[in-house]
Amino acid sequence: AAAAATAAPERNSERRTVVLTRTNARGTVMPASAPLDSVRRSASGRVRTANTKPIATHDKDGQRTRYSEHDEQSLEELVQQERLGLAADHIMERFSKRTVAQTDDDDFTVDDLYVERAALKQNTGKQQLKERAKTVADARRQESALSKCNLCLDARLPRHLLVALGNNVCLSLPPRGSLTPGHCCLSPLAHVESMTAADEDVWAELKVFMGTLRRMFTALGKECVFMETVMHLRHRPHTVVECIPLEPDLAAEIPMYFKKAIMECDEVWAQNKRLVDTKQKGLQRSIPKNFPYFHVWLDDEGGFAHVIENEQEFPRYFGKEIVGGLLDLNPKVWLSPQFESLDQQKQRVQAFLKDWKDYDWTDQIDEQAHQPA
Repeated sequence: AAAAATAAPERNSERRTVVLTRTNARGTVMPASAPLDSVRRSASGRVRTANTKPIATHDKDGQRTRYSEHDEQSLEELVQQERLGLAADHIMERFSKRTVAQTDDDDFTVDDLYVERAALKQNTGKQQLKERAKTVADARRQESALSKCNLCLDARLPRHLLVALGNNVCLSLPPRGSLTPGHCCLSPLAHVESMTAADEDVWAELKVFMGTLRRMFTALGKECVFMETVMHLRHRPHTVVECIPLEPDLAAEIPMYFKKAIMECDEVWAQNKRLVDTKQKGLQRSIPKNFPYFHVWLDDEGGFAHVIENEQEFPRYFGKEIVGGLLDLNPKVWLSPQFESLDQQKQRVQAFLKDWKDYDWTDQIDEQAHQPA
């Protein structure tokens, strides 16, 4: 069951109940379980206590009737448990019961065994309290990030910069700091911190948008480069994939420029591989979840990625600096972009829509939504 925590009283003395979440070892966000002293819940959802009898696998005649407590579950339920990591937790729990309190020390007595078990229970209780406090702090940071996010559709996203709206991803123009005409942004509708943490639906729609933008700019005689910078995950940022159209001759030099820049950036003694080629396995299988990184797509299959080890030294405008240097632009364009009036922003949107209208596949979503059932 999901654990609920009541937020601290605000100035208006209102109390709110929120559902706490936690991130498992695989980086999957899931509801946090309430701390229980002696009750454990198996991967199948069956509550097991110290007095719970194991499930019978044979009948009275000795014929096998089932293999495990998972036999009654559907394939969809098993897949969901695997994604959440519950199955692995259940296996480790059963394994730990067989190996608990095993020692080869001759001086290890029965009294030591009871002391060890008591200390284990005490440490487990303290660990649960620490994890709960950490979960509450993470929930407050998440709430603060959502309230201040400029990319969430239901929050502070400027609607006049919105170009197309899909089911999971939206296409918009940056409020300022465009490197070239047609510079645009792709961002998930949900508050996703990085594309490595995005689900299959977001990835599928992102690829559709990327392919459509490539076809549009190819028809205009240009090539486009996509890049994503993920930093300061503690503050729960909203990720965005930027699309920058370039002339074909300049786009041909992009791989060489980015490869050289990535090999020379960050720490001298890095623990991770400096340059990661994502064309073979893809971004999600190349970069672990909850890792800050920079990624540039060279084609539909992938490109170059770099794990950011020192976020204080790595510039957030790293990708724009490489492209801006290739275009011989003034560094002020990405370091301190000029403020644009509302009319100027609307003019950029209208100019982009003239090229986009013939490729806008999101109109089909609206037509299907209005079709009678």
